[in-house]
Amino acid sequence: MGRNDKLFCYEYYRIIPDILTLAKSLGRGFPISTMLTMNKVASVIKPLIHGIRYGKNTLSYSVAESVIDIINTKKFFFGVIKKSKKIIFKLNIINQYFKLFKKIRVKNY
Repeated sequence: MGRNDKLFCYEYYRIIPDILTLAKSLGRGFPISTMLTMNKVASVIKPLIHGIRYGKNTLSYSVAESVIDIINTKKFFFGVIKKSKKIIFKLNIINQYFKLFKKIRVKNY
């Protein structure tokens, strides 16, 4: 979540996933996981059939909600883009000297 200028990478493509699983990124270090589904999938999945590790934890839900509120802002994504450009710039400098990478591929912003 939020590793580029979108909340989820699938948003760059003309697809909508039937199932999306989230864990570490959702809690930013706090243990939580979830599965988001389209209605057609959710209608055939019974509660807890997909497994549960950190279920029914009010603190986890609060943390996840706060993480989404922080990440899903223009300010956050602008910072991601700015840092990404800086990292790529530095990687290119390192690569000029050490030739560690054949190619540095990035999402163009």
